[in-house]
Amino acid sequence: MKKQILHFIFCMVLLCQSKATVWQVGPTRTYTLPSEVRLLVQDGDTIYIDAGVYSNDAVKWVNKDLKFIGLGTAIDPTVLQYIGDIPSGKGIFVFETPGTCDNPYLENIVFDGAQVSDANGGNGAGIRFQANNITVNNCKFMNCQNGILEGNAGVSTSNVVITNSNFIIMDTSCRMIRPIRVMSTTFTLEQVQIH
Repeated sequence: MKKQILHFIFCMVLLCQSKATVWQVGPTRTYTLPSEVRLLVQDGDTIYIDAGVYSNDAVKWVNKDLKFIGLGTAIDPTVLQYIGDIPSGKGIFVFETPGTCDNPYLENIVFDGAQVSDANGGNGAGIRFQANNITVNNCKFMNCQNGILEGNAGVSTSNVVITNSNFIIMDTSCRMIRPIRVMSTTFTLEQVQIH
């Protein structure tokens, strides 16, 4: 009987440890910027981002299976906006390391203003993705040099899925160079508008 009780307690501890956490980010929340939860999230967590404009908050994520859900509406969207050159030289949201940052899911977020100076490559992206597998649903990319930029020659089996999303190509002064640049094994586009 004692072994059964210890086994039950051990299983419950494992179950509690494996449960994903839901994080809330917003102007009136404990965490007011996505970067504030960067080192708190664990693999498999979900980050809900309230409507509003989150300025100059470029984030390099370090976990896998993360879900990012914007809670904004068409009238009051969730906007990740960067004004000026992104200091990382990459993007507003960066998923860099294969095996560590795989399988992000992003939904209902506007990425606005990703740029990097010409001296640093001129390759700023709304999403810079260098890991394995990404899904982007109902997102908008505007005023970015690249909407989504996938780039890692070491990743050869990545799957990229982009659905219900908009890429607004800007004039030469705003320089959206490429709305989507991917080199994945499987690339799925459904209901995507580029204009």
